[in-house]
Amino acid sequence: MKHNLFTTKMKLSDLLFTDYNLILILSRFGIKLGFGEKSVEEVCQKYHISPHLFLVVANVTTYNEYFPDEGEIISLNVNELIDYLQASHTYYLEDKIFSIENQLNSLYSKKEERYGEMIGQFFSEYKNEVVNHFAYEENTVFPYVRDLLKQNTHVNYHINQFEKNHSNIEDKLTDLINILIKYLPENDRNKERENVLFNIFLFAKDLNKHILIENKVLVPCVKLIEEQYEQQ
Repeated sequence: MKHNLFTTKMKLSDLLFTDYNLILILSRFGIKLGFGEKSVEEVCQKYHISPHLFLVVANVTTYNEYFPDEGEIISLNVNELIDYLQASHTYYLEDKIFSIENQLNSLYSKKEERYGEMIGQFFSEYKNEVVNHFAYEENTVFPYVRDLLKQNTHVNYHINQFEKNHSNIEDKLTDLINILIKYLPENDRNKERENVLFNIFLFAKDLNKHILIENKVLVPCVKLIEEQYEQQ
């Protein structure tokens, strides 16, 4: 699918019409709507963003068959990539999860309190899992990579440790979706249940792409840096 990939000369608005999910990545790069007919390159220049990194993220987000090869990975600005991943964490924790939690809390009345408590407890456990997952990346993985870029050694850590222990935080979302679709009894708030389901599906898809970027872009990039460092 190489011929379908986005390029720097394309209008940024055309990318959004091709895949509306790309709207979610704009604010993580600090890009605001209202860029008119500007190309990807022009918008990236305005916001001091690497066009190459933006395209890698956009293409991974849109095209399931695409992953950058070694030549594309080695030229990435890794500090900017980490900034993007951290901005994604902030969006998930401060916006998306908060929104879903509020929607779930409104699904059941006091008469149905036991169902509300069950869903609330389930989602609270999931939220804690996500918080811990991101905290490990923020406090261990990302500082390690930034230090590596400064040629500071970490003899007790290697990106393979992150790769082997990169836990799956998507499975519980699938369980929650199944509960909402199949196992909770009918009530008079079906429209609210449909809305939160749609929100969870979007979150799950976005989170899957986030994890792919970590596994298929960040990890290979850091491995190359580690190899270069070890050869010195």
